[in-house]
Amino acid sequence: MNYLYLNNSPQQPVPRSFVFNKRNEKIDWRRIAAVDVERVARELDFQVLQDNIEHITLCNIDLEVDSRAMDPNFLKLYKMAQLTIEYLLLCQDQITSQLVDYEQNKGKGLADQDETRRQIEKLKNDLNLTKKESKKRKKMIETQEKMLLAQRSNYHTV
Repeated sequence: MNYLYLNNSPQQPVPRSFVFNKRNEKIDWRRIAAVDVERVARELDFQVLQDNIEHITLCNIDLEVDSRAMDPNFLKLYKMAQLTIEYLLLCQDQITSQLVDYEQNKGKGLADQDETRRQIEKLKNDLNLTKKESKKRKKMIETQEKMLLAQRSNYHTV
């Protein structure tokens, strides 16, 4: 599976000015200790995740724990998770921006559609009026032709 979320289209290029944030936040260990991870997962408590995302993502793990006592691969895993979170936040911002653009385009499209419907309705009304006018004129012409024929007949009989 390919999980590349950033859209490399010309409409929304990856921001060239993007850089990963500095890791200078402190972990709030009391807040972390109060989190029941199983409950968060079971109840889909996204607010707890949102409340903790900044200090988890932006902490300098090397200053928070004794790196000599930790498995270096665990530290690497944690740092990669931090970068992944930042990447996903960037993706979220980009998707939100695209959604706003699509909603605006949708609104414009709906407004254009309504305007087109009004124009079609006006053209239908104009067409019906033109047809009625055409029928009236056709009847007038038929009446005038009958009158002319009647006058000719009267003219020839005199």
